[in-house]
Amino acid sequence: MDGALDTQRTAAIIDTAKYRIRRSFYDRQSGRVYARLADIPRALEPSPEAIRVFLRIGYVPGTATLFRDVDCLPGGCRIEIGAGGWKVSSRSQSPAPRRETNRSAALAEAARLFVSAVHRSIQAGQRPLVPLSGGMDSRAILAALLEALPGHEIETYTHGTFGANDFELGNLVARHAGTRHVAIDLDQLPFTENALRAAAIWSDANTDLAQPAVWHRIAAIFGTQTPQWTGFTGDGLGGSHFRGPGHDDAGAVKAYLDEESVYYDWYDRALPWTEEAKLVATETAYDRSLSRHEAVWFDNHVERYTSHHIFMNEFTSVNPFMDDAFADFMLSLPPEWRDGKHFFDELVRGRFPKLFSLPTKGAGWHAGGVRQLAWRAQTAARKAAWRVAPGFVHHPMMSYLDFGHALRHRDDVRSLAEALLTTLAQRSIIDGAEVRRRWAEHRAGKHDHRYMLTLLMSLEVALRVFSDQSEPRRVPS
Repeated sequence: MDGALDTQRTAAIIDTAKYRIRRSFYDRQSGRVYARLADIPRALEPSPEAIRVFLRIGYVPGTATLFRDVDCLPGGCRIEIGAGGWKVSSRSQSPAPRRETNRSAALAEAARLFVSAVHRSIQAGQRPLVPLSGGMDSRAILAALLEALPGHEIETYTHGTFGANDFELGNLVARHAGTRHVAIDLDQLPFTENALRAAAIWSDANTDLAQPAVWHRIAAIFGTQTPQWTGFTGDGLGGSHFRGPGHDDAGAVKAYLDEESVYYDWYDRALPWTEEAKLVATETAYDRSLSRHEAVWFDNHVERYTSHHIFMNEFTSVNPFMDDAFADFMLSLPPEWRDGKHFFDELVRGRFPKLFSLPTKGAGWHAGGVRQLAWRAQTAARKAAWRVAPGFVHHPMMSYLDFGHALRHRDDVRSLAEALLTTLAQRSIIDGAEVRRRWAEHRAGKHDHRYMLTLLMSLEVALRVFSDQSEPRRVPS
C-alpha cells in the first residue's frame, strides 16, 4: 500500500499484513489509511494515555500509537473502513494444537518445512543479506542458506561491541561460514540525532529508538532495497515466552504488563494497570493455539515492539520462520513441546549440527565438548573483568551498546542526551523536574537510569519528527 487510501467518500476494505510486518495506520481525522506514520500530512498531537503506557513498558501496545486519532491497524485482518471508522470483519487464526506423539517425525517435518521456506525465497542473482547475532534464529537461516549457496555468495553483518556475545558470536559464525561479512562496532559509530530521526521514521516511533539507530549505518552500507533475511520470530514460535493456561483476559493482561515493565520505573511499579490495560489487545490471531497469556504477549509485544525494531519502512525483508506452513506447524505443536523451547532447540541443533557446534549465547542448548568449556571460561573471565573495569570491558551478555556507560562518558552520546532531555523537560506533557533529576543522577553515577533515559530521548525525537512538524518528513542523510 503506497501513500494513502481515501476512504472518505466510499467504504473500503483492506487486508493488513500478518504480524504487522508491514504496518497500516488509520487517521481518524481524515478517514484515510497510510502505510507509514510519516505520511500523515499534519502535525500529530501526543496522546497522554499512550505516553503513560509508553513510559511504563517501553512501547505502545494494541492498536494505539503515541498520537491522538492515529491507530495502528491489527495485523492479518480484513478491515472495513467507512464513515464510522474501522472494524475487523475477519482475522487470520493460527491452528489449534494437535495430538502428536511421534516427536522424531515432527522434528523431520518441521525441518523440511523450514528449509523449504528458506530455499524458495532465494532469488537468482541476488546475494542474501543475513544479520547475525549470538542467537539461534539467524544461525539457522544461514545454515539453511549454506545448503544451497557457497558462503562467499552470502552477505552477513553483525553490530555490537567487542566482548559482548551477540557481537563476538555473530562474527565467529560468519568466519566459520566464510561469508562476505561486515562487523559494525557501535563503540566507533557516531551517535547522532539524524540516526535517531531516521529510526523514528523507519520504525514508526513506537519503541526506544536508541538501539534501532544503527539502521542508519546499515542503510549506508547495504542500501534499503537489499532484502534482509530476518530471524523473526523463530524463538517466539518455538516457545521462548511459553506460558501455560490459567489466566482469563484480565489476568493475562496484568501478567503481560507486569513482565513488560521490569526495566522501567517512571511510575511506581505498584500502581494498578487500570488505564494501561484498556490499550492492550486481547482478541488476537493466536487465540486457538496459545494460552491467553502467551497470545496477549504475542499480539502486543511481538507485533508492537519486536516488529518495530526489525521491519523498517523502505527496507525489504525475507522472513522464512513466518512462512505460513512452518509457522502454523510450530504453533500447532502440543503445548508441552513448546514449553522451554526444547523442540525448537532440538530442531535447529539436529538439522544443522555443523554451525550449532559453535557456542551460542544464553543457556539450555549448548553444544558439548572442549569448545563450549573454553567459551564458558572466556565468558566468565569477561564478566569478572567487567566488574573491575566496566568502562573498558563490556559485559558479555550486553546487547549492542552499553548506554549506561556511554551516557556518562561518550561525548557524542552525552551531549545529544543533554540536548534532547533539556527540550523534553520543557514540554507540558511530562514532569520536567523528574527528567532533570534522573539525568543528573545518572551523570553523577548515583543511579543507573539508562533504560528510562534512552526511552525519554526517543520520546523527544518522536515528538520532534511527528508533532513539531507536519510534512515533508524525510529520512536525513
